[in-house]
Amino acid sequence: RGIHGDSGLVGQVRQAMAECASGSGKAVFLSALARQAGQYDVPLGFFRRFVLESHGEHRETLEIKASGLLPLTDLVRVRALQAGITAAATRERLSELVAREAMSRADADRLDGAHRLLAGLRVRLHDSLYRRGTTPHNHLDVNALSHAERAALRDAFVVIREAQRGLAMDFPG
Repeated sequence: RGIHGDSGLVGQVRQAMAECASGSGKAVFLSALARQAGQYDVPLGFFRRFVLESHGEHRETLEIKASGLLPLTDLVRVRALQAGITAAATRERLSELVAREAMSRADADRLDGAHRLLAGLRVRLHDSLYRRGTTPHNHLDVNALSHAERAALRDAFVVIREAQRGLAMDFPG
């Protein structure tokens, strides 16, 4: 997305990405993106317990952007480019994937639900920090969530992990 400067450059970058994802270097390009999307560690350990920061200022928190939103966004981007979709928004990519029959409605709904939950928790966290006069960050205190929210968050991370595994199967190496 363009946030400053020549907005025409956004279209050029999208076009270049579409060409990389459809040209002779398609396999190499998509494999590199898939490898990156699969490198994020989903913060679930044994018995689906949250893996929290163990030290520093944000000890005992979960970094919701790096551990949830980024891996989900990246893996949906790979699937979209694989299908020739250049939309920028994750939800738009998911809709297009379903419309082009490149992803099942069930898989898209699960990813969309995970995205909505993670984005919603992040916005709520930022709002809470802003209201307290604290600089917003992405470190979520999972103990401040309700039991139902923690369960939904675990499920969202399971969805991301499963999608990462599917991506790894489609793009080995």
